[in-house]
Amino acid sequence: MNFKDKRILKDYYRSQNLIEPLAPRFIVDTVVFLILLLLFLWYIPSFDIAIWGIVILFGLMIFRRYSKHKKKYLQIKKACFQKIALREYKKRLEKTTPDIVLNILKGEISKKFQVSHLKTNNGMLEGRLLGEKIMIAYLDVHGEDIVTKREVLSVIRESMRRGISQIRIITNGDFNADVTDLGKRYELNLRLYNGDKLQYLLKNTYLFPSVSQIKEIIHSEMFKRQKKLAILKKEIMKKRKYTDYLFYGLLLLLLAKLGLGAVYLNLIAALILGGLALINIFENIQAGEKIIDPEIYFQKEGF
Repeated sequence: MNFKDKRILKDYYRSQNLIEPLAPRFIVDTVVFLILLLLFLWYIPSFDIAIWGIVILFGLMIFRRYSKHKKKYLQIKKACFQKIALREYKKRLEKTTPDIVLNILKGEISKKFQVSHLKTNNGMLEGRLLGEKIMIAYLDVHGEDIVTKREVLSVIRESMRRGISQIRIITNGDFNADVTDLGKRYELNLRLYNGDKLQYLLKNTYLFPSVSQIKEIIHSEMFKRQKKLAILKKEIMKKRKYTDYLFYGLLLLLLAKLGLGAVYLNLIAALILGGLALINIFENIQAGEKIIDPEIYFQKEGF
């Protein structure tokens, strides 16, 4: 990343997490450097040796600061990328149908584990794990977050009907506590994989954004944020403008009354500033009047 990208990334991190300021650490390092400098000048007998010592000390301090900044930047980059990747993954997963997720899992499980001949059968995956038949089910729980016992039992019954004892149930949420012992109860090799396990299985798929996509998201969000801040600042400055006019106008009137400075010039300037304040107030009132309540609009104009 270039300097501009680093600055944008740090700004984004601050906007999300309120990064710890670097000023206190810089002050501490400066104080330490000054103390060591005094010790060098006090105890080193030769001025030439002291100068070389100071140069080496200064170089070490710069290297230390650079290393700290580099380490901090890598932490910031990792935190930002992870946060955005997870957020985008959740968005994409929510928009993806269970059938498509199951099809993606089919490819990823075949690549990562010793599961062969995987095929889709009635909304579930069937294959072989180390020579034994295995069934894999994906249960989507968007909006609920918890897979119920009834849903797990439904998968178990289907696997028993097919004569399969190896069962893997994957979900994007979590499981109820009362389903963990169902494998023992029905003498099945049942494993339950929650949203975190699903995230691991899908981490190398298109459901996770690429590095270039994450950079684009950061740039886009920071641009929108800076635009909003600029508009907000402009509005605040508009509203504060008339108070500034009034303040300086009253100050000039006071100076004119006390006879300080050019009295007539102060008086004229005060009147001008007072007029500008009034104009600004009227402009703000008119701008406020332009905002029409939607309810009043529809009552008056209809649809």
